Amino acid sequence: MSSLTSGVNVLAKKIAAAFFLLAILAISIVTIQAVNAQFLGSVYISADGSVVGTNSIQRNGSIYTLTANISGGIQVQKSNIVIDGAGYTVQGNGAGRGIDLSNGRGEDPSRLEIDNVTVKNLQILDFYYGVDNANTNNNTFIGNYVEDCLDSFWIIGSSNNTITSNTLKNASIEINYAGSNTITKNNFFDCRLTVWLSTQPLVDGNYWSEYTTRYPNAKEIGNTGVWDTPYKYWESVVDNHPLTKPISTTIPEFPSWIIPALFVVISISLIGWKRRNSTTKQTEKT
Repeated sequence: MSSLTSGVNVLAKKIAAAFFLLAILAISIVTIQAVNAQFLGSVYISADGSVVGTNSIQRNGSIYTLTANISGGIQVQKSNIVIDGAGYTVQGNGAGRGIDLSNGRGEDPSRLEIDNVTVKNLQILDFYYGVDNANTNNNTFIGNYVEDCLDSFWIIGSSNNTITSNTLKNASIEINYAGSNTITKNNFFDCRLTVWLSTQPLVDGNYWSEYTTRYPNAKEIGNTGVWDTPYKYWESVVDNHPLTKPISTTIPEFPSWIIPALFVVISISLIGWKRRNSTTKQTEKT
């Protein structure tokens, strides 16, 4: 009986040691993630609207436009603004956040919640999180290019966000403990979309680079540019209208009617100038 008791004690010690090692490993992983994801930039859009840490962001009311590339991320501490990348880049080093909308509320819930922010026309390269969209709502991300990030968009405890017309390369989207969100007309190159314990997002009309590998027998529906088989990453991610080709993420800065209207105005002006010039010359001859 004593040998049996001794054996049970040894087994219990081994199990306890294994749990201890697993706990240490879990803590280490969380710690590494926290370090990698912490804000490492020096550029801030402050609560009072001022820009701190760079001269490469021009403010015009609620619109903040990049005028050059920025090394490091941008922490946003003001709601109801537009960040226009104008094609420029925020460049990381594999850690930190490219655009941080969380305002540190995960660590301090009393801090101001940042909402109603639009980020467009921006290249976000080589961060842990391309955009940290934790604990913030009603944001729009349109026409951005995100590459080489663990997550292009980290959406946790966040709802009513729209991600559209973006190109994501090796930069997945992860959604946790979130409400309703919309993800449509984006290009997914070598990246995934995962959803945990959240309301199923509206996922529709995106391009998935590995679609034909997963669905080799799929066919285009007529000439619609849409595959006949829905793309299903798992039960909570279903795109019922996956695109056959990548979308163009170039967004015109002017309404589509501007160029034709300018052409008409210039043409009328030239015709008027020619007529006046011809009349002047005939008057001089007489």
